Amino acid sequence: MIFFIFGFLLGMVIWECSYYRFKYQLQKILTASPDTEDLFKFLSATSLVRREILYLQETSQQQAIELQRQQYILELDPIGYLHIDRDNQLLWCNRQA
Repeated sequence: MIFFIFGFLLGMVIWECSYYRFKYQLQKILTASPDTEDLFKFLSATSLVRREILYLQETSQQQAIELQRQQYILELDPIGYLHIDRDNQLLWCNRQA
């Protein structure tokens, strides 16, 4: 009986250590959302990942809208605009260019 209790307690300690290591690694990964650090103690890992994904999707949508807005403004601009990458490949240009 003593060996059973000892083994059970040892298993619980190992499980707790692996759980806290997992939470720590997850905390290091999920850094995009500004309020994630405050919620780590209260929410499950699944909820945290879901919140992070939603935050990144919202941010991506906002950036896509901003990009479309800037491209629209540059399209109407009387100055030629070329957007190129590091290898001097044309990514986007307006009509004047």
